[in-house]
Amino acid sequence: MAIQSSYQAINPRLKTHYAIYTSAITGLVMLLIIFEQLGFDRFWLSHVMIAVPILFVLAIGVMAFTREPDEFYISGRRVPAAFNGFTLVTAGFGSVGLLSLTGTLFFIGFDALSLVLGWTGGFVIMALLFMPYLRKAGAFTMPGYLALRFDSQLLRIAAIPVLLVPLFLILIAELKIGAFAASLVIELPRETLIWSAAIIVILTVIWGGVRGLTWTQCAQFILVLLGVLVPLAILAVQHTNLPFPQLTYGTLLDDLKQLELSSGLAAEATTTMSDALPLAKPTSLHKTFLQPFASISQLDFLALTLSVMFGIAALPSLLARAGTTTNVHAARNAAGWGLFLLGILLISAPAYAVFAKYITLRGLIGQPIDLAPEWTRELINNGLLILTDRNQDSRLELSDLSFARDGVLFLLPMAAEFPFILIMLTISAAIAAALAASAAHTTAIAAMVSDDLYHCILFRSASPSNRLTAGRVALIVTALVAAWLAISNEFDSLRLFAWALSIFASALFPVLLLSIWWKRCNTAGALAGLLIGFGTAAGYIYLTEILGQPQWFGVDNMVAAVFGTPAAFLATLIVSSITPAAPKHVGDLADEMMIPGGEAIFDRVRRAAARRRAVG
Repeated sequence: MAIQSSYQAINPRLKTHYAIYTSAITGLVMLLIIFEQLGFDRFWLSHVMIAVPILFVLAIGVMAFTREPDEFYISGRRVPAAFNGFTLVTAGFGSVGLLSLTGTLFFIGFDALSLVLGWTGGFVIMALLFMPYLRKAGAFTMPGYLALRFDSQLLRIAAIPVLLVPLFLILIAELKIGAFAASLVIELPRETLIWSAAIIVILTVIWGGVRGLTWTQCAQFILVLLGVLVPLAILAVQHTNLPFPQLTYGTLLDDLKQLELSSGLAAEATTTMSDALPLAKPTSLHKTFLQPFASISQLDFLALTLSVMFGIAALPSLLARAGTTTNVHAARNAAGWGLFLLGILLISAPAYAVFAKYITLRGLIGQPIDLAPEWTRELINNGLLILTDRNQDSRLELSDLSFARDGVLFLLPMAAEFPFILIMLTISAAIAAALAASAAHTTAIAAMVSDDLYHCILFRSASPSNRLTAGRVALIVTALVAAWLAISNEFDSLRLFAWALSIFASALFPVLLLSIWWKRCNTAGALAGLLIGFGTAAGYIYLTEILGQPQWFGVDNMVAAVFGTPAAFLATLIVSSITPAAPKHVGDLADEMMIPGGEAIFDRVRRAAARRRAVG
């Protein structure tokens, strides 16, 4: 007998709606370019280009209002695969990937491909090993999944703080980068911009929760694609005659290499990872783009790749998307779409860095410092570029140039002297990426607090309206606390992101992998792996970064997963093996997760519990 779903059907007009939105943004850009040519004030043009997409997103968030908990937490399990792919990329890549990855490629070239490989591998692992089985489980959150898989409230309680810590680290990083991008247009203090970003995030998702998050992220992803690919494609046409920079930037590599060498950029000896990865503050160039393993060693390259890979694969903000798909097959397709769309951005990032580096060095090296191009003044005024005359010869040399890592994304359209509105489009895309990722992580945190802590632990009989109220209050508190933390610390955003991924790779990845693929894994083993993995990674970061203790075996704390992940695997395997096996119904549940057909286990268990309460 077929199982009738209680969820609503997919909106058949979604593609039409987003086609209209894309046309509206494209029309806005073209209209503002016309106004720019007519001499309109740049102040108003820039603020319109930033404000209109944000107003679109806020309107979508309001229209996604819901009074149903299932819509609020899992978007009614009716998000199409392609649109889920949009949300996966915005949550998993975010402004850290868009700005910090591009900037890191600009500075250390080949060696930054460890990040690219890590992001790609993480999405592959998530698609193949996690997403379909988490969709069959059907839990709202990762603590909820662990509680369902092992029939253990203790695991739910333990998982909440373990996962909240790294989620807050990523959320803080996104808010800081979003405020940085906004500061290029809006002349307000950094603190005010961070608070403003938090308020926009709240207003985006408070009405519809995950439902609002889903549809706003889709709109923001479209803006991100336009803001990155349009300037890059135009520059590719100018230099290679083809609008496919991902395929043609290789033709510039020989010219870039000659330009680097003639500018005095020599091969650099391998350094530590912390010294090699650029910080947000302006830094000079020290390495040629193509030279492999010059800034970091081969072992560090591998460690960073695996740490990012396992961390992305276990990122709760991504894994929660499994529950929003219509079925297991759709979950696989969603992950496939996410990987495809992420691939577009990842293969664009090296091209972006190469084009930006080439046109910048070609336009500056050897020029009289007093006759530097006009576009350098805008970069200098915004803190993206520092020019010095170290040799006192009044001519710019490579050692005279210092670039801001997170400003490389904006360096390209500025150095190429594109229309002002195209520069604003790129800045608007960066802000959209930051807001979208911040909203995803805020929603993931709020779901753990309101559904796992409030509903499943403290008030199991809470009414649907009380659950929604708790969810909305949790969203507000989460965003405001994250904003306060972002203002209160000076840690670099890329380091915060790397630390968070190391903790996810250590605490959640081993337990998640074994819980799906090893039936013998039990509550005690999962609890041991969760706590030991978290304690090892977080403890190593705290000891070496906060207390200033020496590194273990020269391993940087950005890849603390080198210690945490093996420790968690061993703990889970050993403890599960020496303690009694899980009860039969828990083992049966693990077997059922392998069956793609049928309804979600969580839905069936919830319905059975409701029947028991009704009978009782």
